[in-house]
Order: sequence, then C-alpha cells, then structure tokens
Amino acid sequence: MSANDDLLQALLKRDKVMDEWTADEYAVALAVLEAAHTQALGHISTLWKQGDIAEITTQVDAVYLAAAQKVKAHVEATLPALAEEEGAFIRILLGDVSKMPIKGATILWADIAAHPIDGSTLADYADALGVNNAVDVVRETQRALEQGKSLDELVQTLRGSVVTRAKWVQGKYVPGTYNGGMMTTDTRQTEMFARTAVMHVGNQAREAYYKANEDLIKGYMRVETLDTRTCIECGVDDGKVYGVNAPRPSLPAHPDCRGILVPVLKTYRELGVDIDELPAGNRASMDGAVPQYTTWRDVLAKADDKRLSAILGPTRAALYRGGMGVDSFVRDGKVIPLKALRGK
Repeated sequence: MSANDDLLQALLKRDKVMDEWTADEYAVALAVLEAAHTQALGHISTLWKQGDIAEITTQVDAVYLAAAQKVKAHVEATLPALAEEEGAFIRILLGDVSKMPIKGATILWADIAAHPIDGSTLADYADALGVNNAVDVVRETQRALEQGKSLDELVQTLRGSVVTRAKWVQGKYVPGTYNGGMMTTDTRQTEMFARTAVMHVGNQAREAYYKANEDLIKGYMRVETLDTRTCIECGVDDGKVYGVNAPRPSLPAHPDCRGILVPVLKTYRELGVDIDELPAGNRASMDGAVPQYTTWRDVLAKADDKRLSAILGPTRAALYRGGMGVDSFVRDGKVIPLKALRGK
C-alpha cells in the first residue's frame, strides 16, 4: 500500500479511540443530566399543589443551568488531554508514513473551545443542552396544569416507564434507563453532545499538525462513516478532495457529525527528494495518489431496497431508484425538502 493508503487506514481505525472517548464523556454528562432530571421532578412535586408555574420555571431553569455548567466544566477538564493525545498520534503517524521530518504544532485549548461547529462553540452546545431540557420540562408541566392532569400523569409524560432503575456500582453512578418519556428523548441529546465534542477536539488537534506540515500535503480528502446514520448532506461529499489552499469544510460539520479530513501527501519528487537515493520500498510508497476506498455513493449503488430506504428515506430512495442523482437532494449544503424534490 502507498503512504496515503496507510494514512487513510490508520485514521479510520482511530475511530475506536474516539468512540472510547465519546463513551467516557457521555457517561459523565448523562449522570449529570439524570441527576438534574431527578432534581427537577423533586421541585415540580413540591410545588405541584400550588400550581405556581412561575416558581416551577425558576427552579427548573436553575437545575438545568447548573447541569450545563457541570458538563462544561467536565469537558474543559478532560478534553484538553484528548487534544494532546491526538496531536501526538498524528505527528507520529505523519512521520511513519512519509518518512519525512514532522514539524511540531502548538495546540491551544482556547482556540479549540472558540472554534465554531456549525456556528456554535462547545460551550454554546452545552448551554443548549441545559436550556432545551428546561424548556421541555416547563412546557409539559404547564400543559399538564392547564389540562388538569395529575402529578403521576405528568411524571409518566416526562420520565416514561422505568426499564432499569438508577444505582451505584463500586462507587460509580449508573443512571436508570427509561422508555417513552420526554426526558428520554432529551437524554439522547447528551450522547450527541459528547460525540460532537470529541470529534471537534480530535479534528482540531489534527488540523494544527496538518497546517504546520502543509509543505508535505497537496490536498485533503473528506471521509465519512458509512452507515445508515450518515446524513445526506455529508454523504454526498464523502470522498471529495480539496486542494491544500482551497476552501474546505471544518469538521464536524454539524452536531453528531463523524466526518474527518484525511491529508493527501505529495510525492517525493514534489517534495524535492531524490528518490533514486531511497530504498525501493520507500520510493513506491509516496506515490501521491488519492487512496481508494468504498464511498457513501458506492454503498448506495450496491444497497438493496431496505438499506437504501434506511439511508435516504423511502421517498428519496424511490427517486434515486428512478434515476435522480443524490446531488439533486442537496442545495447549498442543505437537504432539499421532499415537497420541492417532488416538483423537480
């Protein structure tokens, strides 16, 4: 395999490490959010008979604001270590595959924290996690009061049915699991936040080394995770190659995005190296070719009807089978609504 193939495969395998970081961040954030749910329900129960929605709102807002602050504090305490780890990983990897000296890079947490993800920072997303939960809980509580529902009915709406109860295992809090409640839906946002934070920090740390060593790089290839969760907006750009000086997307492109940019290294001749003086194996490795791999479009082309519908949705899958290209589903980086697609 060439150096670019080796680089791609190593970065794809790195997904496992990122998943482990995501699981750790998710576990902590989920424990914080579950504790906030319990506390919010306690305030609602205490104030239920008075029906004082203003005071309930005040108390619930405070609970989820405090939860968001805890999540932010944890991210700021733990993820700088991920940035350093990813920086060390990519520096060693670039050196191993290129056999060239690799320049160091400065990775500043302040820069990573300030860099936007689809227009918002990590702190913004943590704040939104708290605000969204507070708004949902207050809305459902007010609705229950207006409709004359009982407290038990409200709890069922918010919490759903118990699957497993929360417990402590060897000094570690293990949140309970629930089914069907509004809080269950909001809890899923926590996993999305954790994955977004980890991908953002990892990608930004790698970017610092890419920029410091762009004399070795002639472009970047976008690579997406190939499963039914990959969004159409990202899927259509899977495998796209950007010139080293051309505008390229900042990834993650949106919350829960798992895309990465993989450098395409120059040939030795492009680097000014006399390849005749190199060992034969090294000469062949730095061929400058874009690595070949199965793209999202390849997956669609081979998918059966069930999988195609799972990836695109039934209507777009039918349009695709009828000959409409996937590029027709997207405009300016956004998926075109179905109503507009049908009119094409």
